[in-house]
Amino acid sequence: MTPYLLYLHGFASSPSSRKGIAFEAALRGYSVERLDLRLPDRNRLRLSAMVAHVVERAQPHERVIVVGSSLGGLTAALAAGQIEGCLGGVLMAPAFGFSARWPERLGPEAFGRWKGGEALSVEDHAGGPNLQVDHGFYLDAVETEARAQVADLPWLVFHGRSDDVVPVSGSEAFVKRASQATLTTLDDGHALTDSLPVILPQSSTFIDRLAATRRPT
Repeated sequence: MTPYLLYLHGFASSPSSRKGIAFEAALRGYSVERLDLRLPDRNRLRLSAMVAHVVERAQPHERVIVVGSSLGGLTAALAAGQIEGCLGGVLMAPAFGFSARWPERLGPEAFGRWKGGEALSVEDHAGGPNLQVDHGFYLDAVETEARAQVADLPWLVFHGRSDDVVPVSGSEAFVKRASQATLTTLDDGHALTDSLPVILPQSSTFIDRLAATRRPT
């Protein structure tokens, strides 16, 4: 049975992201569902809701492969352990340690205003009005990352050496402790769109190999 593929976009992105469309086009032999992770809605985002949605969409399928970018990569890694038929997947600049970086990224003053109830205005990479993200997003991400475990499955990880949003060190640490993960570092930044000519063929070969295996029971 051909595995079902779930593509998970990044923070402030959408199912119509360039990488999501490119993956679907490159994997024409598979059914690919590009999930919408703006959950519960575009301003009240919750990592726990994203993980739960991935698990729910995977449930009807006996064999599943997950592909995720940035926050979607983190979501894929966290959800995979709750998906009985997950074979592994592809992670692009996965946002490991996502919640821990927010205080430093925003700085004490901006983080304090966010904590005090001021919404965080974030550019919508899908072209809509800025997202107005509430502080509950941060609190939920801290809790979700703390209690979740990344499944020890075959993972193909890509990360840009010049990524100034999600440090490559997170992916390096991940592959050191994950027995079936491999990392390819690229001369690129966070978006990795310029590296798609490298990422897509390697991912296609990796996914074909996963599709020929069965997850041990």
